[in-house]
Amino acid sequence: MTQRRDSGPHRALGNDRLNASRRAIISRAERALLSGLMIEPDAVPRVADLVSPADFSNDGHGKVFAAILALSDDDIAAEPETLMNALKDRRHRELIVSLFADATTAANATHYAKLIKSAGTRRRLRALGSRLAEQEDSRDPAELIARAQAELDALLADGPRIQTRPPPRRVLIPSDVEIARATLSPRCIVDRYLYADVAQVVAPGGTGKTTLLLYEAATISLGAPLWGLRIEQPGWTLFVTAEDRRERLLARLREIVAALKLSEPQRRRVFDSVIFWDICGSSLKLAQLIQGNVVLTRLADDLGRAYRDDRPAVVTFDPLVSFGASENAVNDNEQALITSARRIVRTLDCCVRFVHHIGKANARAATLHQYSGRGGSALADGSRMTFVLQAWNPDDEVHLRDHDRRPRYHLGPCQSLPCLDRFG
Repeated sequence: MTQRRDSGPHRALGNDRLNASRRAIISRAERALLSGLMIEPDAVPRVADLVSPADFSNDGHGKVFAAILALSDDDIAAEPETLMNALKDRRHRELIVSLFADATTAANATHYAKLIKSAGTRRRLRALGSRLAEQEDSRDPAELIARAQAELDALLADGPRIQTRPPPRRVLIPSDVEIARATLSPRCIVDRYLYADVAQVVAPGGTGKTTLLLYEAATISLGAPLWGLRIEQPGWTLFVTAEDRRERLLARLREIVAALKLSEPQRRRVFDSVIFWDICGSSLKLAQLIQGNVVLTRLADDLGRAYRDDRPAVVTFDPLVSFGASENAVNDNEQALITSARRIVRTLDCCVRFVHHIGKANARAATLHQYSGRGGSALADGSRMTFVLQAWNPDDEVHLRDHDRRPRYHLGPCQSLPCLDRFG
């Protein structure tokens, strides 16, 4: 019987040799990158966004790289003597001398940086797997999954280094072409009503806000007038729903289409253009809490990548509370949601709408101002459009217009922007 050579001790020995070889390659890449940056300081900006000090397998290498970045931020060349003064530890000084002795060129700096980043990410993934394996018998599986997801998102967030140094003034001076192309407002989707920016839709539960938005989405897809306003740029709408199941929303849309008495081509166009992504019961969020900090997840960027070549007119998150990290840090949480929405707007040039519930006191007072939503003020302050709906009370004279008691929607002025009040 022939024994397989890759089994048992032979396989373990082969893996050890392979891992040792990989470690040696990464160590050489780290040394080559650092020594190259020491003789060609102008190469630092090329790699600063590709790799971080935490990605280096050798702690000393990581500290030298951190010092090089700090000096670069101050426009100081990372020459050996300068680095030695920045790093007082004798071992680091000896390392710098050794690195400079091997210095050749920074021509391959970008390649080395990517190699080091990849190795650092794999190293942290292995460490995460080991930690989870140690806890698999002492924790609930759902808790382990949630922790793994949180740490994976944190690992993704520890991506490219954020460049904090402002660019030179000359770079920020606008050209004549940029000045001529600048616009006063974002791309208009519905005249004087909906733009490619962040919006909040605020209403008490049971007001019909989701059904209203379904009607608007159908109308925008058809290019028909909405509330008497012209559709400037028809398009499709993505509903990311964490509250109403897909089948319920489809049923509502079906009834709306039937009530509009559309032709078969129009009907098909609506169902092709009003799209539902049902994430009810999942833990998918735009922001989450990691070690006390509100951190963006990859959802906003993933949406941008997924629909970059087929951009929607509107992306709606319903309800907002299901996509945030925690209401304990109210304004931090809301600002993180606004930032996520702006990332989507920037990538897709679409309107991002958050469907939000109204505060108890504001619901009783039937307020219509931008701060009617539950929670803090960051959401309202960061939104560029606010839509507040209140249920119509036939006994309340404030909710009547021109003595007309027929159920209807009224579009009226709210400061300098239109405001939609629901009557009926």
